Amino acid sequence: MILHIPHGSLKLPHCTKDSFLIGKQNLNKIKQIMCDYTSDIYCGKKKIKCKYSRLFVDMERFEDDKQEPMAKLGMGMIYTHSHLGEEISKPTQKHIKKAKIEYHKHHKKLDRMVQKELLKYNKCLIVDCHSFSDELAESIFKMKDFPDICIGYDNDFKDAETINLIVQYFKELGYSVKENYPYSGSMVANVAYKNKDTRVKSVMIELNKRIYLNGNKKNKNYKKLKLQIKMLLKHINKKFYGEI
Repeated sequence: MILHIPHGSLKLPHCTKDSFLIGKQNLNKIKQIMCDYTSDIYCGKKKIKCKYSRLFVDMERFEDDKQEPMAKLGMGMIYTHSHLGEEISKPTQKHIKKAKIEYHKHHKKLDRMVQKELLKYNKCLIVDCHSFSDELAESIFKMKDFPDICIGYDNDFKDAETINLIVQYFKELGYSVKENYPYSGSMVANVAYKNKDTRVKSVMIELNKRIYLNGNKKNKNYKKLKLQIKMLLKHINKKFYGEI
């Protein structure tokens, strides 16, 4: 099982210093809204994290803006606009070049991890580890009433038993859960996506920030949620791979 954590960092590389059009205070606020704060919650031996903020490069987007729906909002692989539609960046050539290097490096690493998993087990599960805020989801989707937990998947790469396990697990703990709402789909490694290799399965877990944060600070539920996620991942691993 591979844990994919693309949006857990606040860090911006030096090459972005001339890209942003807004002041440091506003930039920090947007970074915090866009950050999942989940690197510590999702624990596992096989984990791939992006070390930079998604405002530098978003590993979950298609590189080609023509393929990426969010590019129309200025939130493709390299962001030019915020979730509120404000223009925040005119990426320099240095920024773009570095972003593409990091993007390809990240995806090559994920591909290698998936291939190793396939060689060993003849199947692979990617758990796409995310979080979201009501504020962010409402600004993008123009809707309200978001669940505590969103479970996302792509029908071509879903494992129904794993999805049912996750949904029931969270519901039994008292969380509200919806599938593919407000976010849908889940990260699939390039090597599997291009080859339509359905031995690779993927599921996205989106935690609503309100259940473990007050603003950007951990609330009293944080430690309990971390333990709940740890137990869930053990159950998923056992269910998908058997006793390994």
